[in-house]
Amino acid sequence: MSYNGTVIKFGNGLVVGKGGGVIPPSTYKVSTGDVDLDSKRSTSGYLTRNRIRGGKTTAYTVEVSWDRISWDELVKLIAAGEAESFSLQFLDPKSKGGFATKTMYRDANMEYTMINIDGEDEAFWSTTMTFVEF
Repeated sequence: MSYNGTVIKFGNGLVVGKGGGVIPPSTYKVSTGDVDLDSKRSTSGYLTRNRIRGGKTTAYTVEVSWDRISWDELVKLIAAGEAESFSLQFLDPKSKGGFATKTMYRDANMEYTMINIDGEDEAFWSTTMTFVEF
């Protein structure tokens, strides 16, 4: 499989990447890992974990960020991730065919920063969004 410029495709059809409704992200990170309900260390240093997902069922996390994105593109991204869960196809070199498709949700922690707001040119935004396997 060769990379065709598509990075993410939402279940509603929104494409992130070359030729899509949203430009490719500035950074893109895919990770897998355990999901803990509660992890803490005792005063003597022993780790206590309440692992709710792990081993062969580790959860995917996809983190994407844009240094410069338009208002319209940002609104499309926000709308695509509003549902409690949604299908997300994303670039994943370890998956057969180079893409994985998982049911995901968007992490509620998001920040939007307006850049170039001096009024001389169009204002743009920078943002980071994280999607976690449902």
